[in-house]
Amino acid sequence: MTVNFNDRYAALLSAVLLLLGLTARTSDAEVYSAEATPTFGFRLFRQLVLDSSAENVVISPVSVEMCLAMAMNGAGGHTRTEVGQVLGLVDTNLDSINKSYAKSIHLLATLHGDADLSIANSVWGSDRLAFSRGFTEACSTGCEASVRSINFGKSSAVRVINGWVALQTHKLISAAIEHIDPLDVAFILSAVFFRGRWTKPFDPRDTRSDTFHLMHGGKVIRQMMWQIDDFDYLSDDGFSAVALPFNHSSFSMYVFVPDDTIDLPAFLRTLNDDNWRRWMSKFRKKETYVILPRFKFGYEASLLPALKSMGMTSAFSRKDADFTSMFENLRAPVWLGDIAHKALIEVDEAGATAAAVTGALGVTGEAETVFADRPFFFAIRDYKSGALLFMGAVYDPPQ
Repeated sequence: MTVNFNDRYAALLSAVLLLLGLTARTSDAEVYSAEATPTFGFRLFRQLVLDSSAENVVISPVSVEMCLAMAMNGAGGHTRTEVGQVLGLVDTNLDSINKSYAKSIHLLATLHGDADLSIANSVWGSDRLAFSRGFTEACSTGCEASVRSINFGKSSAVRVINGWVALQTHKLISAAIEHIDPLDVAFILSAVFFRGRWTKPFDPRDTRSDTFHLMHGGKVIRQMMWQIDDFDYLSDDGFSAVALPFNHSSFSMYVFVPDDTIDLPAFLRTLNDDNWRRWMSKFRKKETYVILPRFKFGYEASLLPALKSMGMTSAFSRKDADFTSMFENLRAPVWLGDIAHKALIEVDEAGATAAAVTGALGVTGEAETVFADRPFFFAIRDYKSGALLFMGAVYDPPQ
C-alpha cells in the first residue's frame, strides 16, 4: 500500500492508537506470560471499547494482569480456572505462574534503561482476618507485593492506601479508593508508572495549531507536533504505523493510524496475537514524516462487566466464588466486589508519561456474618414482652 503525503496527513489526523511495547524479544522460557499478555491485553481492550462511544481509552494490561494474578493466588477450584483462562494461561500451576511473573518484573526492570519504569504491587487486608501463609508468600515472591494488615475501621486507612498509590504513580494518580465498606476485607492493588524521553524529540518550534479530523466527520483544532526522520515504519492493508523509540531503552510507542477508508473501531477488531506478531516483524527503518497531536487524558472504568464477558464470572459471585486459599480459618464467603482501573497518559515534544493502577476493590465478606472475636455485648430478650432477662459484656471469655 502506497501512502502519499496528503493521504498520510489526513490519516494521521483521523485517529491514534497508542501502545507501549517492548522492542526486545523474549523467549517463552524466559517469561511464562509472554504469550498470554498480548492475548489478554487485546481481548480486554476490545471489550472496553465496544461501547465506548468514541471515548478516549488508555489501560495498562500489565497492571490489570498483576492484580488478577495476585487474586488468583487466593482462589481455588473453578474460580482459579476462570481467572487463568481469562489471562490466557494454559497451565494454572501457581508455582510456575508466580515464578514467571517474578521473571517478568525483573526483565522489565533491566530493559527500561533511561526510561523511568516502576511496577509496584500491594495487598491490604483487614486486621479482622489473617491472610494465609501460602497466599502471602505467593504474592510476595511472585508479584513482589507488600502484604499488610491494617484496621479498616479507622478513617486513616483510606489515606494510607491512597498514599501508597500516589507514591507509586508519582502523584499522577492520587487515589484508588474513596471509602472502605464495613464488609470489605482486602484490597489488591497494582500500580505502573512510566516516563520516557524520545530518542528523537519533536522540536517545540515546529508544533502548530492544525486540524484533527474526528471519526464522524467533525473537525477540531489541536496542537500538532511535526518531524521527519528515520523511524521503524509499517504500511499494511488499511493502516500506516510508526514506532517512536524512547531514549536508551528497549521501549517504543507504536502509533497505528487507520486509512481514511477504515474507522478506528474496525481497525481495533483486527487486534489479535497473530496480526500483532506479523506487524511487528514487518516494521522497517524508513525516512518518515510524523505528525502527532500533543495530548493528555485520563481514563477510569470498572473492569467487572468486561471480565465477566470474557468468562470470569464466579469470582464476582457471592454464591460461587472460591477464595478459601486467601485467608486463614475463613468462616464466611468471600468474593470480589469490583475490579477498578485508572490510567493517565501524557504525550508531548519531549516524550511520554503514563501511570495506571488496578485494584480488586473490596473482597467482601457475607453480610450476615458476625465475628465475635473481640469484646462484645450480649442480651437475652423475650421477644413477646420485650423484657430483657439478662445482658452483659464479655471482655475475656473464660473456658
